[in-house]
Parts: sequence; structure tokens; C-alpha cells
Amino acid sequence: MIKEINDLISMFSKFSGLGTKAAKKTVFSLLDNKSKIDDLLSLLEKTQKTIFKCSVCGNFDTSPVCSICASTTRDSSILCIVENAQDLFIIENMHIFNGRYFVLGTLFPEIETNPDNIEKITTLKNLCVNNNVQEIIIALNITLEGKITTFYIKEQLADLNIKVTNLATGIPVGGEIGFLDEGTLKAAFLDRK
Repeated sequence: MIKEINDLISMFSKFSGLGTKAAKKTVFSLLDNKSKIDDLLSLLEKTQKTIFKCSVCGNFDTSPVCSICASTTRDSSILCIVENAQDLFIIENMHIFNGRYFVLGTLFPEIETNPDNIEKITTLKNLCVNNNVQEIIIALNITLEGKITTFYIKEQLADLNIKVTNLATGIPVGGEIGFLDEGTLKAAFLDRK
């Protein structure tokens, strides 16, 4: 097969949720209709210039501080910790949470030896103190990495006297928020402990 096509398939298969088969299908769909390539290039270029990662929470928006962090109507005393911006987007679109978010990722492996992890926890602590956070909702995926990260967060924030809750157990172990139906996620969010 042509090297350029293989390179495209390899690149697309690196995206989360796209395996080799889906990457091949995407590449050949683009090649069958080259105007899609121009549209994609235009959108990617526009996205690169207009979408920023929020300097406060890690969300994506059209300004350096996202509209959620900039809002004066949201409850800054409640902070929801998510693994990625996609999870934030899903929770936000359900309209059941009016607090703020923090995109943490997972801190596993090398929790305490990775400088990025230490910086993330320091940023999280500062955010909690500066915004007088009273409750943290941990909405991480129920995976080994998510559980270890949850334990570590609770350990690191213990001295701040903040109520820490988890989503209720409507989410199956090994489940990922992005694959849950809205009913399951909504019940788990509202019944958090």
C-alpha cells in the first residue's frame, strides 16, 4: 500500500476511540471525496487559532479562561474533578451541575514522582483555597487509575477540611463516563455520597 495512505491510517488510529479499522474507513472516505479534506483542513486550522485550553480548569473554550470559570452565576464552592474535557462536556450538557470543574486527568502511574502530577495537585489545592471550595465531587472513570487517583486526591486534600464526594455506584467498575447513557450518569451524579 502507498506509504502516504499508511501514514494517514496510522495517524488516525492514534486518536482515542479510533482503531485501525475505523481509521482506514475514515481515510478512504476522505480520499473518495477530496473536498472533505479541504473542509477538514480549514476546520483544523480554525480550531488551532480559536480554541484555547482554560488556564484555570483545563476546559476548552474560545478564550483563555473558559465561560464556566468566568461565570459569576456558577457556584464556585463546589468543584467537580473530571478526567478530561470530554467528560466535563458530557456532565455540562445534562444541566444538573452548576459548580465549577477541574480537568485533572489521572495521576497513575508514578503518582508522587511525576512533576506534572505534583503541579496538578498544587494547582488544585490553590484553586480550592482561593475559591473557598466546600465540596469536591470526584467524577473520574471507575478504573484502577481512577480509583488510585481518587485515593490520592483525598489524601492530598485531607488538611483542607473539604467535603469530598464520589459519584454514586450506578457506574460499573471499568466503565468510562463517555460510554454511559445519560440516565445512568445522571442517577450516579445525583446520588453521590
